[in-house]
Amino acid sequence: MTVSKQGFRPATVRLRKGETVRLRLKTTDEEHCFAVDSLRLEKRIQPSKVTAFELTPDKAGSYPIYCCLEPDNETMRGRLVVSE
Repeated sequence: MTVSKQGFRPATVRLRKGETVRLRLKTTDEEHCFAVDSLRLEKRIQPSKVTAFELTPDKAGSYPIYCCLEPDNETMRGRLVVSE
């Protein structure tokens, strides 16, 4: 996933409940953040570095993603969709 002032690309990430995935985040401009409040998840994304982490969602649903460094920036929003 790529994060920039233009937002998250892709804007929607689809996962399956109970399946572990490894997300790799990078930024094309400046420092950003990947935050999902409902999953108690917050990762900083530094320029010229890849931020990688594993995630195993334990409940289905649709969760907003946002940049915690710019919480009021509507273009810095996305969605994490977890299916059964």
